[in-house]
Amino acid sequence: MKRLISAHPQHFVSWLLKDAHFQQLLPQELKNKTREADVMFQVLLNEAEMLLPLEFQSRDDSNMALRLLEYNVLAVSEYKRPVLSCVLYLRKGHMVAESPLQWQLPNGQTVLTFTFLVVKLWEVAAEDITQTGLVGLLPLLPLTRDGGRHEVIEEMIERIVAAKQFNLLTLSEIFAGLILKDSNDREWLKWRFTMHKDILEESWVYQEIVQEGLEKGMRKGIEQGLQQGLQQGVEQERQRQHQALVSIVQGVIQGRFPELSDLAKEQAGKAIEPAQLQELLIKIGLAQKTEEARQALMEISNS
Repeated sequence: MKRLISAHPQHFVSWLLKDAHFQQLLPQELKNKTREADVMFQVLLNEAEMLLPLEFQSRDDSNMALRLLEYNVLAVSEYKRPVLSCVLYLRKGHMVAESPLQWQLPNGQTVLTFTFLVVKLWEVAAEDITQTGLVGLLPLLPLTRDGGRHEVIEEMIERIVAAKQFNLLTLSEIFAGLILKDSNDREWLKWRFTMHKDILEESWVYQEIVQEGLEKGMRKGIEQGLQQGLQQGVEQERQRQHQALVSIVQGVIQGRFPELSDLAKEQAGKAIEPAQLQELLIKIGLAQKTEEARQALMEISNS
């Protein structure tokens, strides 16, 4: 969604707030708290600057209205400008924020009324999007009320190609893939966009997504490699400690109970954990008689 908006920010501003003119995208992070809006538009309305923060929502969130209020207050505090908060729902859910948010006292008195803009894409007709003439909104068509129809997808692709906004094709395919999940639909979708494969691969959006995928894959590969290396290192160290303790046990036996040397060599090699060998070493060190040492060695084989 952020890539889509960055391609044509004015188109989204015009859609959400009539007669407003896009000026710039502001930093998403709001100071004073660790809060980050999805998109923060600075716009001009009636020759006055204001902010238009936009949140994208694809999952249920019972606190969405409260989040919008929090972002609104922080934005007003930071930028000292009027703010109209917006939420764009990409998929139908069970908990959708409704405007206005009102807080009331137990006696019924209203102490706060917070108005915000709510767009539910599944309630928007595809025609309402196309009639705006805003090509930057076209990739959203598959998410609209009747956007899953092949003819709607066809029109979306044709309009984007006609406008030579090829970067939007990649995003259009991604959104269409969220809706067309049937095997036949998926095959048709692949075929339809394959017709523009060369154009898609030249798109900066496509290349950026591929690059991010490569970087993510490289990071994952490096992490797995490091983890395997650490595991191998731990195993090698464990084996080294094990061998060192075996040598010590055998040395102690050779010095104190030479008659048990063969048994010690056989039994010490059966110990799996270094802790077992350490315990054996202590018992042999404390043993006063050959039989006590022999018993300690035999216990190792039964542990």
